Amino acid sequence: MLRSCRRAGPYISLLTKKGRTIMSDFQYDLLIIGAGPGGYEAAFYAQELGMKVAVVEKDKVGGTCLNRGCIPTKALMHSSDVYRDTAHGAEVGVEVEGLHANRKRIGERKDEVLDTLRGGISGLLKKKKIDVLEGTATISGENTVVITNSVGGTAVVTADKIMVATGSMPFMPPIPGSDLPGVIDSTELLDMGAEEIPEFVIIGGGVIGIEFATIYADLGDHVTVIEGMDRLLPVIDKEIGRSIKMTLEKKGVDVHVSSPVQKIEQKAAARGIANLRSPAKKQPCQQTVRCLRLL
Repeated sequence: MLRSCRRAGPYISLLTKKGRTIMSDFQYDLLIIGAGPGGYEAAFYAQELGMKVAVVEKDKVGGTCLNRGCIPTKALMHSSDVYRDTAHGAEVGVEVEGLHANRKRIGERKDEVLDTLRGGISGLLKKKKIDVLEGTATISGENTVVITNSVGGTAVVTADKIMVATGSMPFMPPIPGSDLPGVIDSTELLDMGAEEIPEFVIIGGGVIGIEFATIYADLGDHVTVIEGMDRLLPVIDKEIGRSIKMTLEKKGVDVHVSSPVQKIEQKAAARGIANLRSPAKKQPCQQTVRCLRLL
């Protein structure tokens, strides 16, 4: 259900920064589409200036960072770090018998962390009397937004200013076969919790790919990272990318650089075929990498 706006007609808006009072014919001074870090932080700031603010969100508050990015991956990585350190504890005189990674519990803890942080953001929005309108927003006019909820109901909201803070979504590269079963994006992988993936191939050696490679390798899965550029983390210093490559290889991760993926096939299981270029011969060769899941 869409929350009804508290004011249906003109109201007084105090813009304290400029020290003046303005009559408004709109329901809100500012309507923000998207309740991620950009959206809710802007809402907090605008409210402090005395503006009447509403935020539209079609999913959950917190945006990509909280729900599908930085926070869930760090929660999973904390669990995988603890497991890895405990597994190697004998090297420093700490021995644990019967050690195993409870994948289900790791995923549950990740969800608990997200629920706690989302609750904090929702609490602040409520405390600051910022309306949260649930649904998908469509800008239908200069000052008008139509909000459609999950069951098709609509509401029209007006605002003096409209801010778009809709965030990002995973990019699926145009590789033949990328729509096959078993090929997933980062959002789908996070929804799986920490489900075991014995043979896991990750296309892309950027920060997201390296995070997931670290998590699953530390939990004991066999991971392969395929990067089309000549090194991992290609947008930062070469030394860091080389260091990360060596660290991953020590964890048992197979790393292929300068290896653009030509296509993905599915036979008995999903198979990614990468074009691996030899720096020495400078001649491309083709190699098949088998996996159960491909990110």
